[in-house]
Amino acid sequence: ITMWLGALSTSIQLLINPADREVYQWITQLAWLTPDNMTALQQLSFFLTAGRVAVAVVNSLGLVIIFWLARHLFGDLFAILAIGFLLLDSFLSGLSGILHVDGLATTFTTISLLFLALALSADTGQRGRRGSLLHTALAGATAALAFLAKSPTLLLAPVTAILFLTILWRRRQQPITLRLGEMVRLGVIWLVSFVAVCFLLFPALWASPMQVLQLTSSNANRHIEEALRPTFFMGEVAFDHGRLFYPIALAWRISPLVLVGLVLVVAQLFKTSWRERLPKFLIIIFTLWIAIFLAGISLAAKKFDRYLLPVLPMVTMLATLGWVTWLRSGKRASRL
Repeated sequence: ITMWLGALSTSIQLLINPADREVYQWITQLAWLTPDNMTALQQLSFFLTAGRVAVAVVNSLGLVIIFWLARHLFGDLFAILAIGFLLLDSFLSGLSGILHVDGLATTFTTISLLFLALALSADTGQRGRRGSLLHTALAGATAALAFLAKSPTLLLAPVTAILFLTILWRRRQQPITLRLGEMVRLGVIWLVSFVAVCFLLFPALWASPMQVLQLTSSNANRHIEEALRPTFFMGEVAFDHGRLFYPIALAWRISPLVLVGLVLVVAQLFKTSWRERLPKFLIIIFTLWIAIFLAGISLAAKKFDRYLLPVLPMVTMLATLGWVTWLRSGKRASRL
């Protein structure tokens, strides 16, 4: 997806400013590009701003969709606070306006999980079923966009499967054939949407799908086994900082308001009168994604704090649930 946006923005720039075509032609003559080729990087910088704008526009539109989905899930106050926290997050904003993969992967991952939450929380009426099927298809399609932005987001697949199993258990009072048939149908729709979008937007799959899968797998295994260069963390320079790297990095990266919201959620879970007001299924979705994604990327020796970006919106929304529940409880108490 990053490549598509970079190519599209370059094409638009060449249409607007044909004089840049000379630079473009020079770049296309390169046989190989290495990080120390400063001359080539200077030439590439002619097109960098347009690429950054394209990524920023997509991520901004993604925030609009996230707001709409959040509003349908838990109301206006939740949506406004959640988007406000995300907009004010410098870590997220800084990585969402560069021509790179992490911001895009985060946006599409968040949209996919929210569509899935809508699909699995729909009512069982005919209209609810149609909405559930549509939301599931959109969840699968945006999960594919996340995967095409960055491969670790493939962890959306096991998260989705676990959530389907959770719904099977939660609806255990219904006949098993009805529950199982519905979940299988939703699972097939999610998978078909995922595969279709991957195939459509990844032309290499048209020519040599097995080679693409092998290359993706080998690259993932290489990052799991070794880090290419040492990094600085907690006073040490090392190749691998261990399994606690991401939890500690996340604690440093989230804002004080989000941290307070997380404390509120934990406190509310232990208080019966507040626990009943919390949307437990949303908490399950958010927490499950955070746990599985952090566990998955922690297996790799190569670690950078920006790799944890796809969990940041879910952490923020968990904190927002804490704030919203606390604010609504305060309003109810004042009325009494």
